[in-house]
Amino acid sequence: MSSRGSSGGGRSSRSEQELARLAQGTGRDLRNLQVKLTYVGEQTKAIPTIAFTSFHHLIQMDWFRPLRTQGLSYENDEHDVWNFTVLPDEMLRVVTALAGLGAVRQSCPVDQAYLSLAVVLRDSRLGQSAVEVLLDLPGAEVTNSAIHDALDEQDGVGRRVLELQRQII
Repeated sequence: MSSRGSSGGGRSSRSEQELARLAQGTGRDLRNLQVKLTYVGEQTKAIPTIAFTSFHHLIQMDWFRPLRTQGLSYENDEHDVWNFTVLPDEMLRVVTALAGLGAVRQSCPVDQAYLSLAVVLRDSRLGQSAVEVLLDLPGAEVTNSAIHDALDEQDGVGRRVLELQRQII
């Protein structure tokens, strides 16, 4: 199932349903899940994109391309991509945190978009899933914090990368 962008944020129920469905899985089910945070607001220089997956899988950036919302620049995906890996159970905690987050239930309008959250799963017992949610500034801050807090405290790289992106943008 795929959930794609529209300028009116018409994907609220689909993105919410997809994240809830993924949260019902297990860490093993989410081994191939990829999560990406791309700054899509106004900018004068490149701002690194963050992408992560479990250590069982290599990031495939082309999986995210079909989710791109028309009218937004994803140029940051073509420059610096900061990536890290997580344990499958960490990924489950991330998805569970996102599923319970009000900020990701509905995309903001394109003209208010600050950050793109994209989640893609392929080759899993859960089937395929592809969701993009556009976040305004408050939604971006809450989402970044939720992902950060869902990671293991020992996941210093993941936590640091999220902190750095938050500082840069």
